[in-house]
Amino acid sequence: MFRRVVLPTDGSKNAEKGVLRGLDMAKAFNIEVLAVYVIDRREFAAVSHRSMKASLREALHKHGKEALDYIKRLAKERGVKVDAKIIEGVPHEAIIREATKEDIIVMAPKGKSNISRILLGSVTDRVVHHAKCTVAVVR
Repeated sequence: MFRRVVLPTDGSKNAEKGVLRGLDMAKAFNIEVLAVYVIDRREFAAVSHRSMKASLREALHKHGKEALDYIKRLAKERGVKVDAKIIEGVPHEAIIREATKEDIIVMAPKGKSNISRILLGSVTDRVVHHAKCTVAVVR
């Protein structure tokens, strides 16, 4: 049916709903998981000072690692094999690029809610409309 479950996360409680459902799906289908945390490179655009940019990047990498480590713990509890990646890029583009036609992307309808996400549009909406694979949105 599916080769693997792709689980995007931003580490938020909202995103956790998709993560939990995706892990359960992976267990039921006995398939692997790719957990993805995307550092939105557009957030660096307004930062001009090199050391501030480096500090911001380091903080986001740390947050991403914590989010992915959490998914790894949940996957281990369920006996699900998980691979995890931190990627820098535009979130919906990076998520779509990581998924193959044989995968299923499982995600919540919204993650972190901040003004930039509202102005730029929903990551989930863009993934749903542009992915070449099945996308399950968990309410």
